[in-house]
Amino acid sequence: MGFRLRTGVSLRFYECFLELSFPTEGNASEVLVKYPESYQDENVLRQIPKFAFPCGSFHSTQTQLGVQSFSFVLTDCDGKFLFIFCRYASDCSTCLCFVSFLPFFEFFWKFLDVIAELNNAGQTSAFHQLMESLLHADTQPGSVLKLTFGGRELTVNVPDPEKLPAIPQNRNLTELYNCLPPESFMSLFSALLFERRLLLVSAKLTRLTCCVMATVSLLAPLQWQHVFVPLLPQHLIDYAGAPMPFVIGVHATMAEKAKAMAGGDAVIVDLDQGVVLSTHVDKPPMDALLHHEPNNNISMASWKAGRGWQKEQ
Repeated sequence: MGFRLRTGVSLRFYECFLELSFPTEGNASEVLVKYPESYQDENVLRQIPKFAFPCGSFHSTQTQLGVQSFSFVLTDCDGKFLFIFCRYASDCSTCLCFVSFLPFFEFFWKFLDVIAELNNAGQTSAFHQLMESLLHADTQPGSVLKLTFGGRELTVNVPDPEKLPAIPQNRNLTELYNCLPPESFMSLFSALLFERRLLLVSAKLTRLTCCVMATVSLLAPLQWQHVFVPLLPQHLIDYAGAPMPFVIGVHATMAEKAKAMAGGDAVIVDLDQGVVLSTHVDKPPMDALLHHEPNNNISMASWKAGRGWQKEQ
């Protein structure tokens, strides 16, 4: 997703931090806390609650799953991604969000955990110290960030967005690897290469958004050029019927409606069951891949330094 990242300007770690109330029947989610107060992008502030609670007032189901750390993106008029990192848990009644142009997934989820601890302990002063320090900290990739707040010190490494993801350091890729067996993993990758219409489905927001983010990263150094919606909210369900290639994440409560709109040629990836459903034959059977006989015209003896592979005479 490199071409979708904002570059050429001095970026800070985050543009805004939000604390949102859970939506209830007849009452939409509201912004309870905004930091800094000077952030005034009303379009972003209006869109975030709709994506953070993609199915409306379903939070009672989600909080039963424990801590849910997930992410999604908004796209600006220049086609650049604005990343939103969210967290809510069974022991709270609000959703914490970071808004940033930087794709630092593990980095922001770590800070959201820290902020949740400060909120639970009622350490308002420490929260403001942390937010102010992070807002003005050096974002140089590879540097070490040391922050002091509320009598404690936190040390983290600043990620490098140009570095290829690895397991287990990259949470998104690790989640996808754990969800899909080899056969399904290869089916997903093949569908991606053939630029199919992909719907990824899960009942867990963490699993869903991690796997959607990881899916497009499999193309590196190539990049997904089409519709990309890591978390599809209820009011945008029509996107599932788009005729062009897409990679879309859908919560399980909306899966049947999304599948019906997508039609029979869409590739459905059930992340909870670890299966890929497709009418396309995009890859040979695994047996053929694993037992493919080597080309008899190539042998190690034919290798000449600096000349590449050659046919035997």
